[in-house]
Amino acid sequence: MSNNSPIEDNSACASFYDPNGTFTITDPQNGTSTMDETHIFQQFGNGKAARENKVEKWLKSSPETKDELQRQAFSAVLAYISDDPKIANLVYEMDDFKDKLGNFITEGQKRAENLRKQLALDNIDLVNGQVESISFSRVTRDTLERRLGVTFHNATEPFKSKALKVFLTGGAVDTTTSLKAFELKALSDNFNQYWSQWTESRRNGRPKPRHHHSDFLVGLDNVLLYTSQKLEAGSRQMIDSVFSGLAHMLMSSNYEVVQFPELKVSTTNHAIAPIFHTVDHCDPLKRTTIILGGSIDYALVVISPDNGLPRQPGTASTYATGLLKCLNSDQDVSALWNTVLKINGDTERESSKYHLLFVEAKRPAVPTSTTPGEIEATKAKDRIDWLKKHEAQAVAEAMAGCREQTDERLRPGDFMALPWCLTDGIYWVIGMVTHTYGQSGWRCYELAIAHNDRVPLSEEYPELKELMRILYFLAVVPPSDVFRLMID
Repeated sequence: MSNNSPIEDNSACASFYDPNGTFTITDPQNGTSTMDETHIFQQFGNGKAARENKVEKWLKSSPETKDELQRQAFSAVLAYISDDPKIANLVYEMDDFKDKLGNFITEGQKRAENLRKQLALDNIDLVNGQVESISFSRVTRDTLERRLGVTFHNATEPFKSKALKVFLTGGAVDTTTSLKAFELKALSDNFNQYWSQWTESRRNGRPKPRHHHSDFLVGLDNVLLYTSQKLEAGSRQMIDSVFSGLAHMLMSSNYEVVQFPELKVSTTNHAIAPIFHTVDHCDPLKRTTIILGGSIDYALVVISPDNGLPRQPGTASTYATGLLKCLNSDQDVSALWNTVLKINGDTERESSKYHLLFVEAKRPAVPTSTTPGEIEATKAKDRIDWLKKHEAQAVAEAMAGCREQTDERLRPGDFMALPWCLTDGIYWVIGMVTHTYGQSGWRCYELAIAHNDRVPLSEEYPELKELMRILYFLAVVPPSDVFRLMID
């Protein structure tokens, strides 16, 4: 099939892409060229049968034919790239978007079929009902507050003065929490022991002072010193370093951290999609179904030492290897929940054996001030303000993570909570989403703002210690207990 052959030989308008000529979409009524979007849509066929034929044709086509079909279907968009078709074609060929578009079509066909089945099971009418799909990155605070009934709360003071204080002192704990005071104190002691500035090791039979966590600090300092912070990829290197340090710290207490980068909310093999219904206080019957979609940059599963599974030093437990193995083919939240419960042999929604933490990575903000003396003063505020502009995305991801649990796992009145982090690798906004199953309304609590600027070994590093303490606390304490400790 040549580059200037039409997509379809039917009564609908035909689209041509001629590398030696121009982009053309031909109106079947008069044979003239048009860029009218109605005719552009018609090239894909009007009606269900025509669209199904398109899907069937794609499925039966060879890779070469798929590439040609894709190019021709995309020809109208290429017209906006350059007036010169040859230049536009070169841009199309050099960018990996071509491969992404092909994958999107293939995966999208499977996802569409799964979504069709799920909407039918949930009795959601696509014809007469209002249904929207919103990607995480396009969710706004207005969408969460006005349409989904999310309320936002600043809980930084009770989180620090109550939850963290109990963690540090091992004070009185409400009997409704699953962790007793002595357990919290023991966990806090483990953290402090790991973080102690000096420990004794022996070299040649003589005591030598050494940082217990010096390898972590050296690695983090090298990344902070030598990594460009302009792009999100640089942020992720710093995030990776922090999580490596957290994993090492937890390992000293016999915990394990399993990381799942780019965890999907739904994949082609899992029909479950996070479905929410808008809140209309004036007319409860008037509501819109909203489907959230996308991926979570980091999902951390923290495995506690009381899982009863054997683990030799230097090896992963069968629980951790089981998680990684089961999610090799379908790395999504639904598969994660299924695997956790399957390995646990536990039908309860939340178990002290594992905890989840979602993380959204962002590139650092560019300082608004260019005056050398003012850059440092404005840097922190600029970067925190920039992160908070994306808070709705992190909250939506945590909501979707809770909602991805099937109804069989939950009972009316069950309390769900999931902590989240929004970070550029240095500055961290940390929060938690809560919801009571079977009731309307979600709550989002901002728990802390922390940072980990450069930490040369010759200097003190209280900010980094505070960040790691918060992450450690959220990793080892069940989210429901964190919430109860705050409100006690």
